[in-house]
Amino acid sequence: MSLRVRVASLLLALGLMSLLGCASRPPALQAEQLALLLSDERFKPVAVPSAESLFALSPTMRNFLRTEMRRPVRDLGAPRGLYEALHSGGRLYLEYEGTSTRTAAEAFEARAGNCLSLVLMTAAFARELQLPVQFQEVQLVDYWTLSDQFQLLSGHVNLNLSQALASNGSWSGSQYTIDFMPVGPRWRTRVRPIDEATLVAMYYNNRAV
Repeated sequence: MSLRVRVASLLLALGLMSLLGCASRPPALQAEQLALLLSDERFKPVAVPSAESLFALSPTMRNFLRTEMRRPVRDLGAPRGLYEALHSGGRLYLEYEGTSTRTAAEAFEARAGNCLSLVLMTAAFARELQLPVQFQEVQLVDYWTLSDQFQLLSGHVNLNLSQALASNGSWSGSQYTIDFMPVGPRWRTRVRPIDEATLVAMYYNNRAV
């Protein structure tokens, strides 16, 4: 093969490679795809409950307070009565279900939910009984799961109930920790108090995921 033929063949090969490169990543096609992804009108809006509605009591929840919880609250006091109703084998027969995050009313109707859902439900009852609540994040060992190619880090929350707050802001009377996920006693002491705004943010984070 002559030098001229070799040069011509090389130029032809380079030309074909260049054309293949252009065919595999067309700028116009990328721009169209990007435009589709950024077209908000193509996606239906998702209904998200307001922060206030997360703690709202449904009519069936109010009826439960008037009937099933009336005697325990009267005989044991509001914190202990609520604790006994929600405790394992209590009047609600709740189940832990980590697959979805529900509002207080949704968790009550399903009689199930993850720790965040059940904490919202308990706080809703506590509000109606005018009990102070302290939300807590439990410091567990990092627990990672894989879902649809996403790596998810799971956390855990619970809450404390008391009869009232003292004038200096400290708890008064007996305290009751309500926790819906069985964890070892040593983990229950590794808690970080969180406020309601943080708990609400956790709810919306779960929904977003």
